[in-house]
Amino acid sequence: MIYLKEISKTPSVFEGFPFNIPTIASLDSLQLTSPLVLLMGANATGKSTFMESLAIASNRVVVGGLDLKRDESLDSIRPLAKALRLSWAPRTAKGFFLGTISLTPLNKSGQHRLPERKSAPF
Repeated sequence: MIYLKEISKTPSVFEGFPFNIPTIASLDSLQLTSPLVLLMGANATGKSTFMESLAIASNRVVVGGLDLKRDESLDSIRPLAKALRLSWAPRTAKGFFLGTISLTPLNKSGQHRLPERKSAPF
């Protein structure tokens, strides 16, 4: 089931990062019609910025990251999170945010390292 139906951005008076990223600047509304959404693009095109802002806006738990409310590294994108308007189907309180950064051995705090292998897996 698709819970998040639409992401829109309110007209903003903010200038500079992250509102000057072309992908973010051109975003008016994004209809989500599939249960799986993939964001693809070159480096520095706003994928992580958008996803982290979405995690803040939806008040989700970030897997392998710091608490969203206390993570100072996200301060520069909080205005974007406030500008996002999310339209939900009947919402569940369950869920989490899994971004590509979550799949790396180290998170921003340098904690929760994956265990090192002592031998080959075969």
